[in-house]
Amino acid sequence: MLKKIALFAFMVMSLAMVRPASSLANDWWIFVGAGTGTEDAAVGDLTLRTTFDFFNYENDWISIQPLAELSLNYWHHDSDDEILGGTLSGGLLLVFPREGWWRPYISGTFGGSFQGGTSIGTHDLGQHFQFRSKAALGVQFGETFRHSLQIDAAHFSHAHMNNDNDGFNMFMVSYGFRF
Repeated sequence: MLKKIALFAFMVMSLAMVRPASSLANDWWIFVGAGTGTEDAAVGDLTLRTTFDFFNYENDWISIQPLAELSLNYWHHDSDDEILGGTLSGGLLLVFPREGWWRPYISGTFGGSFQGGTSIGTHDLGQHFQFRSKAALGVQFGETFRHSLQIDAAHFSHAHMNNDNDGFNMFMVSYGFRF
């Protein structure tokens, strides 16, 4: 257990220090989330998110940007089952510009995920590779909109590539910081 926590802490610190240089990148965010999942598992998530400038639609009502996320996730069940995994995904960010110190947004992503385990509680994921779909509803706030609070819902499944496909759902609250 202690080794897994130390490994997770190392991965979190490593991800937090990484900021790849790219002429296409627009904003870089780091999100930390906690919540609950299937089988009443406690879940944690650390996500590095960037948006891209190559397509950015904007008018008075909405701004649409493609985004990419690299996530570390941790699931813990009362039976001492734990799963540590990672996800690489892409999607869209829809921001609703407005006057004032806050602005709402919606995001959706889809990607591949590799989990270090295949079962948690009585749930059998069937294999290590999973697909993750995630939706978030949030608000950016502060003088330069550098802070964010969001509600996340995510589903992990391998799309019946194996006989066992119980899937895993997670619901979290996340805090983000643009750097």
